Amino acid sequence: MISDLTEADGGEKMEYWKQIVSCPLSPTPATPPLYTYTEHSKSCAMPKGGNSTKPLWKQAVEKASGSPAVWLCVRKAVLEVKHKARARHHHSVNRDRNNTRMRAAHHARGPEVNRAAGALHRERHRDDINAAHKQKYENDPVYRAGFIMRSRMRWAIERVRADKADRSEELLGCTTRQFAAHLGVQCTGDFEGMEVDHIWPIAAYNMQLPEEQHRAFNFQNTRLVTVEENRQKGYRIPDRQLALLVPREYWPTAYADYY
Repeated sequence: MISDLTEADGGEKMEYWKQIVSCPLSPTPATPPLYTYTEHSKSCAMPKGGNSTKPLWKQAVEKASGSPAVWLCVRKAVLEVKHKARARHHHSVNRDRNNTRMRAAHHARGPEVNRAAGALHRERHRDDINAAHKQKYENDPVYRAGFIMRSRMRWAIERVRADKADRSEELLGCTTRQFAAHLGVQCTGDFEGMEVDHIWPIAAYNMQLPEEQHRAFNFQNTRLVTVEENRQKGYRIPDRQLALLVPREYWPTAYADYY
């Protein structure tokens, strides 16, 4: 490139390119050693500690100052770590304010936009969501009990083409963990070969009425039985002894005075 320059290009350009070529690409600054190598650390590729009191990120920056390419990579990584640390600290300090603002923005978008965004997210991450659900369903009995109950509610309501009266936990009358404790399911156990039985069968309730849904799905109307026992009971009305396990306010309206 230099040989192609002529006097017509000007002497200043000639001097400029000569300086660029003669300048070393990666000058190494005269810095004191970062580590003191002992007999033990001489054989180590990356000695730890030494007598340096500087943070590790500062040591990495100084070590990389001799190479522009390495310096840019290290600087980018350090800035990214600092940015994430500041973001975590800011969120922890302003957690309540951030949550309030996010909830307000969520409601401002409207239910249709939120449903569309949720459907798009589930479509994009379907495999990951299914894998996480399968692992949790197999290993967490509490999650499994809640999932089974929600599925049962959805099936019973959709079967008669009714609308769900309330959230699942409101219909259940307790949280999922409390429901699992009512069934006797522990977090470390499982209920293989067992099923959730409704003492008063769902078919005895009018799912078109919201108050009947609250009665039918209340946790006090459920128990944990074997698969064979649940199949034998089926949709039959329970006997008096079994029916009295459920408070009368949760009995079907049509059977309020049955016993």
